[in-house]
Amino acid sequence: MYSATPDKIVYAICGFMFGVPCLFFAWYTVRLIYVNAKEDMVGHAPVEC
Repeated sequence: MYSATPDKIVYAICGFMFGVPCLFFAWYTVRLIYVNAKEDMVGHAPVEC
């Protein structure tokens, strides 16, 4: 039968505590790049009169 040692529990908690902010900042970075790229595309779009 599997029994979790205290070390494994601590590693799991630390991994979760560091993983959540890491995922958030990765998502936020990708979002910033996407929003800035979209604004650049709108700014350089050809205008038909």
